[in-house]
Amino acid sequence: MKNEKDKLSIERFQSILKIKTISGKEEFKSEFDRFYPTLRELYPTVFEAVEWEVVGDYGILIRWKGKSAEKKPVIFMAHQDVVACEEDKWTHPPFAAEIHEGMIWARGSVDTKCIISALMESAEELIDTGFVPERDIYFAFGADEEVFGTTMPQIVETLQNRGIEPWFVLDEGGAIISELPMGISEAFAMVAVTEKAYGTMKIKLYNGDKANAPQRISEAVKLLADKPLPGVLDAPVQEMLRRLGPYATKALRPVMKNIRLFAPAVNKVLDGNSDTRPMIRSSIIHEKSEAYPAENAAGASFKLRLNPWDNGEKVRSHVQSLLGDDVEISIEMKSGGAPVSSWDTDAFRYIEKTVAEVFSAHTTPFVLDGGTDARHAAPICKEIYRLGAFRMSTAMRKSVHHENERMPVENYLEGIRFYKEFIKGL
Repeated sequence: MKNEKDKLSIERFQSILKIKTISGKEEFKSEFDRFYPTLRELYPTVFEAVEWEVVGDYGILIRWKGKSAEKKPVIFMAHQDVVACEEDKWTHPPFAAEIHEGMIWARGSVDTKCIISALMESAEELIDTGFVPERDIYFAFGADEEVFGTTMPQIVETLQNRGIEPWFVLDEGGAIISELPMGISEAFAMVAVTEKAYGTMKIKLYNGDKANAPQRISEAVKLLADKPLPGVLDAPVQEMLRRLGPYATKALRPVMKNIRLFAPAVNKVLDGNSDTRPMIRSSIIHEKSEAYPAENAAGASFKLRLNPWDNGEKVRSHVQSLLGDDVEISIEMKSGGAPVSSWDTDAFRYIEKTVAEVFSAHTTPFVLDGGTDARHAAPICKEIYRLGAFRMSTAMRKSVHHENERMPVENYLEGIRFYKEFIKGL
């Protein structure tokens, strides 16, 4: 570690990571009880200087008052809750926050206690120097994002009731990525301008003349996997390709310049890569199949991740056309789709500028395959962006919601620098 200041920053991050704030489980309620008091203990300068409150049971809303009441505020979001894990599958204990090979191994190190800690570190340091932001800054830390909870909607409702209309919102989502497809070796900040809707689908088939129900279900699952919903090169995808194009292989550059002309070829390229496929396609993911002998029927359940241009009725129509009119289909959406935020804005350009200064990276919009708390801000804000400002390898991204989640120490410290410079320039 470079100096004592960095050492203390890492130690505070480790303290937060050791709190076992696992979503949706009553036995970890006491861990959430510890989270807010721990923040106050770790960052006393912040809490002496700001207005703060607990919203709902555990939501944390901080207002850092700026110089000008005329300028619209900015809201930073993150969530303190984490998903459960099978601890025996981890190389290092998931809630010990140990450092090995220059990396902090812990649940939440990437998703998203890193953002909470980096924001608090930035505020603590800036306030200590006498810095006052030009506009109000809000930190909104949810407590149940991983289980589609109510905390962030409550925080947004609180802000809405106070007439708060932010300039923009910045939440988790993309990252600074160097391992990109199409031969691209340059680093890009992937800033999500929308996100997928989440839902579930169940289908049921009864015994027919030609085949029994379990066999028909097996065939149906395979058919839905073989014939997914059509890929769409929507506006944010086209803009992403336009920005990535100059850095792709020479053979692909002419194609990327003329996306509409070469749409089928571009679709094929994106569809062939596991990272880019979700950007053009909604997903119907098989979870399990079941037999119902008493009903002489069989069924299957699926997870749905739908892009903004698709919806539950499109899924129903697609499935019905493939499986026939006698299939029973029930769809339940857990989260609605998010509006697409424009990338032709001063807010997006400011993100782009700070990314270039801190990471020497380019920036592009994209469609986020996952869901975030940011979608709840739609009633009060049109400019909603999703970027966890840390360099992330493919292995780091794949560790989210899986075993061995980890954050390199240097990447975390670089993230603090981004948020500090970002806040200073607002």
